[in-house]
Amino acid sequence: MKYLFGKITVAFIILAVVGTSFGQFNEPGLKVGFSLGTYLGETDIDTDLGDYKMGPMMRLYVRNNLIGHFFQVEAGLSSGLLMRDEYKTHIVPFDLRLVVNPLKLKSWNPYLYGGLGGLYYRYEITDYQADAKIKDDGLTTYIPLGVGLQIKLDDNSALDIH
Repeated sequence: MKYLFGKITVAFIILAVVGTSFGQFNEPGLKVGFSLGTYLGETDIDTDLGDYKMGPMMRLYVRNNLIGHFFQVEAGLSSGLLMRDEYKTHIVPFDLRLVVNPLKLKSWNPYLYGGLGGLYYRYEITDYQADAKIKDDGLTTYIPLGVGLQIKLDDNSALDIH
């Protein structure tokens, strides 16, 4: 049963990074989009996938062309939960990204992105031995890097996998 749950979890993770963007596919101008997905609160690779707990994730972003279609700037704000039996962490990443579109194709668009961001976090750790809860919060930086693919759905929307 755990093996089946692990396969379902991996499939869900793959689908979780799918977003939708609204706006003209290859036209200049402002584009607005959102992503829905999940975070896994497991940081130990040796743990069985069935032990993972999934937390919700949502990202909103605005993207605009810098130089033609090839370079775009994107500002984004996310919110999500990392969870496990021992802890729960609410994270709020925000970032500014440069998006590079090396090709200009009609129905699909591969891209690379990189940038700089900040991450607010608030965590709660439960110590089962002492029946005490530890709460703390903070702010840190991170560097978002990745690849993506936009697939045109119609004149006003695209599926964005990243």
